[in-house]
Amino acid sequence: MGKLIGGLCRRPVPVIALALLLLVGLAAPARAFEFRSGNTVTIGSDEVINDDLFISGSTIVVNGTVNGDLFAAGMNLEVNGTVNGSVFLAGQTLNVNGRVMGSLYGAGSSATLGGRASIARNAAFAGYSLRSDNGSTVGRDLTMAGYQSLLGGQVARNVTFNGAALVLSGRVGGNVTARVGAPGAAPQIPVPLPGIPAPAPQGIRVTPEASIGGRLVYRSEVEQSGAIQSVPQGGVVFEPVETGEQPAAQPGAQPGAQPAARPGPTFGQQVLRWFLGVLRTLVTLLVVGVLALWLVPRSFLAAVGRARERTLAAFGWGLLLWIGGWVIVVVAIVVILLIALLLGIVTLGGLAWVVLGFGLSIWGLFLTVFAFVLAHASKVVVSFLVGELLFGLGRRPYRGPLFWPLLVGVTLFALVRTIPILGQLVSAAVTLIGLGALWLVWYDRRRRVAPPA
Repeated sequence: MGKLIGGLCRRPVPVIALALLLLVGLAAPARAFEFRSGNTVTIGSDEVINDDLFISGSTIVVNGTVNGDLFAAGMNLEVNGTVNGSVFLAGQTLNVNGRVMGSLYGAGSSATLGGRASIARNAAFAGYSLRSDNGSTVGRDLTMAGYQSLLGGQVARNVTFNGAALVLSGRVGGNVTARVGAPGAAPQIPVPLPGIPAPAPQGIRVTPEASIGGRLVYRSEVEQSGAIQSVPQGGVVFEPVETGEQPAAQPGAQPGAQPAARPGPTFGQQVLRWFLGVLRTLVTLLVVGVLALWLVPRSFLAAVGRARERTLAAFGWGLLLWIGGWVIVVVAIVVILLIALLLGIVTLGGLAWVVLGFGLSIWGLFLTVFAFVLAHASKVVVSFLVGELLFGLGRRPYRGPLFWPLLVGVTLFALVRTIPILGQLVSAAVTLIGLGALWLVWYDRRRRVAPPA
């Protein structure tokens, strides 16, 4: 393994060539964008759009054909035509009664998959209510998080639900995994808005005409086998969940007697949890380190050198960058929202959704990169340095395969970080030093390539 990594690090040309091929392959099918906005936006049934389509408005109706992805945001949204890509919807009421050749992603108060709705891949919705009518199809998986899901259509693979009320009367080819409320609990009604359906009783109900090709696994405060009137082919699994309420007294118990406490985890279970935590950290950092040595060996080893030679400077820069990064995250989201709000007032919403969408995309990209550097990249840099120093004790600097210092360093870090208090302090110091070292590499390279004044 060490020789393999060393060989790849000494031959970066094939990696660069592969990256260029991937870029060319990704760039070849690139399409343009088309934007529509207004109070009411309608794509006629005879209209064909050969681009990705962005729509913002109060009422949006898509009856035509979109040869690309569809992004729509408004109050009332309808998709009755054909989208030869994926669909992203955000609004109050979402209605899909057409063909989607990709996946469907929606967020809003309520969503409905009509009887003619056909989703070729996955469907995911976050909101108050999701209903799929008889005749609707989802080619892969369906995921919903909210209050209620009333599923009468067909899902080819798995259904995942996290909410309070699930009513299943359609067909599911795979497994159903659900977290539901307890029957008899009061329905949770959000702020009254037009178009929100009446709340269904909490709990799970599987009607006699329903069909589940795999297992039904549901989590709830109480067992609800009586509401499952169609037996899944893979059986039913009930997983009880704890509540903050006091359990009912057992028959024969003395008044005022305290219920028996749940036994805590055994010593073996605690050891297993500790081992799995160490293993998870070890594998994650090891994968990140191997990819760094393979794809960007010079930059990675340069960051290790900065951490070794300029440790205090790296720590100081890391602290400043840690503070500044989170300040940028907070300020940027406020600025994006304010700009979108002002454009919404001036242009009556015409550009607000566009600015909001692109602004949040850039903000999300920055947050993802920043979080990745803090959580993984910075720790891998310092872990490799520690492993390299350990391998070089009592002799000349280590010149062997680069994989072994990485393995030793990340293993030592994964073990130390589990020590109470000391582990948190070490992890914080490692993060700041690694972050500062990465910054110093970037800053030094920018300074070298900067044109003379």
